[in-house]
Amino acid sequence: QIWRYNPAEEKVYRVVGSGHEALRDGVGPDAALNQPSGLALAGDRLYVADSEASAIRQVDLAADATVTTLVGVGLFDFGDIDGIGPGVRLQHPLGLAYQDGILYIADTYNDKIKRLALATGAVTSWLGDGTAGWRDGDQPRFDEPGGLSVTSDALYIADTNNHVIRRAELATGAVTTLVLVDPAGLMTRQPAGVPYSGKLISLEPQTVAAGQGSISLTIQLPAGYKLNDLAPLSLSWSGPETIINFPPDGATLSLVAPAGPLLLPASFSPGEGTLLADLVVYYCDEAAASLCLIEQVRLSVPLTVTAEGEALLALQYEVALPAGLAGDN
Repeated sequence: QIWRYNPAEEKVYRVVGSGHEALRDGVGPDAALNQPSGLALAGDRLYVADSEASAIRQVDLAADATVTTLVGVGLFDFGDIDGIGPGVRLQHPLGLAYQDGILYIADTYNDKIKRLALATGAVTSWLGDGTAGWRDGDQPRFDEPGGLSVTSDALYIADTNNHVIRRAELATGAVTTLVLVDPAGLMTRQPAGVPYSGKLISLEPQTVAAGQGSISLTIQLPAGYKLNDLAPLSLSWSGPETIINFPPDGATLSLVAPAGPLLLPASFSPGEGTLLADLVVYYCDEAAASLCLIEQVRLSVPLTVTAEGEALLALQYEVALPAGLAGDN
């Protein structure tokens, strides 16, 4: 099925799809889809990569969401054949992008990028020779390309099994591999100088002794979940210098799947203030490792520093599952 989300109403509405897998045209819920994947919008027409049927479907939003099939004839009819009409074959297409009358198709299991000219219905192979691989240039190869995104002069391709993003020039078809100059900068974190507007949790007030000490944060994950060992957990502390000072090399930790509490040395001075911790945790289901989640939160801790007391400020934060998953474990 295809659903529409209305942000103003915070509601979702079904647009097309009966809920049963089939290649059937029709109006709205009378039509049937087969594991729809990539979407592309062109005016009042929505194009759908109907992956399991190796089909491309068109939804006319101005005509009561009428669905028609542009490419594909049946659930088990797939292949790699260009042309016009019912003889055209794709194999499990996952991605679509629209630009200037052309629908770009990630023909995933054929390791190709194809073009569908909407004015004529002609489908042609554009990039890739049908052999899985990783090769740039004017005779490129891909390995199960997936998502597509198009600009005025280039098509960006999620080259799934190569774990890279490829760029194809629309004018020439020349393909290059996108080089990310700052991979760490792609991690989820709060931009500097931007007022915080995310999730804020206030912890219980704490007291710590003046002098040299340390801060400890224990993170408790939901039952059945573990830290993602492919993405570093990050923790950044901040607070008024009148009561707390951090090491010269900074108050930020970035660790992959730490085994215990997160510990940072600090120097405390008598007084009161608020300690802040910006935390980003990547965690996954132990039984289904492909289900991974992100917890991004700011912890606020009212802090009093006194002449006597413990030198260790020990804190704990319990990560809660999103509401939609809370009943799964």
